[in-house]
Amino acid sequence: NRARSEQWVQPAARVEEDVAFFEKKYQKKITGVKPKNEYSDPDQFYSAIGKQLGIPEIAWQAAAEKFGWKKDDGKNTFTMLKGGPTAGGGQGTWDVMFMRYTINPQTQKPDPASMQQVMVQIDYDGNVKFPEIPKGNR
Repeated sequence: NRARSEQWVQPAARVEEDVAFFEKKYQKKITGVKPKNEYSDPDQFYSAIGKQLGIPEIAWQAAAEKFGWKKDDGKNTFTMLKGGPTAGGGQGTWDVMFMRYTINPQTQKPDPASMQQVMVQIDYDGNVKFPEIPKGNR
């Protein structure tokens, strides 16, 4: 009989992402954030933490570098931040959606022709990706 060299690898247990998890991961004190179960939507929990960690600004810098954006380019920017574990249960990501547009001077509403949507995804280790936004979600 040959000894089997295969080893059964257990999937890593998912660590509960609470305030202490993010403080340890990012080496930064987080204040004023309630436990996740006290929010009506987990996105509110992650958003509160992500804002304190400066995630929207990090995502803006990455997008500005990639797309040549400027803060004073005459466009309005709407920012939406989500965070949390990935669908596969692995370590989470920060998803920052930017919607940029100019205002039509006649209607005083966003000009659809100028609308630009960009998703910036930052994993908890700081790696940045720009995933495609499905057509149905634009």
